[in-house]
Amino acid sequence: MVIPTTSQAPRTGGGLIAEVDYDTFGMLLKKTDRPLVLSVRSGVPKTYKYLTLYNGYYFVTRSKEELDFSQTAEVIVTSKIHLTPEWPNL
Repeated sequence: MVIPTTSQAPRTGGGLIAEVDYDTFGMLLKKTDRPLVLSVRSGVPKTYKYLTLYNGYYFVTRSKEELDFSQTAEVIVTSKIHLTPEWPNL
């Protein structure tokens, strides 16, 4: 399976981080038995960002509108996500 990414993905101690589009993010959630999504709202204008873990890799997607993953995943809303120095805070 090839997963298209929209930016360079830095290596972290916990794995690779890749930014993907909404459809790819949703596909990854469907492939996971009990997916967990971290959600954060930030910036002006507001941007919604979502992070999930799939096969040891972190995947991020962004949207100008709030997305509803509650039917396919447990969603935790947070104020900030800290990843690594190479990757900007979400």
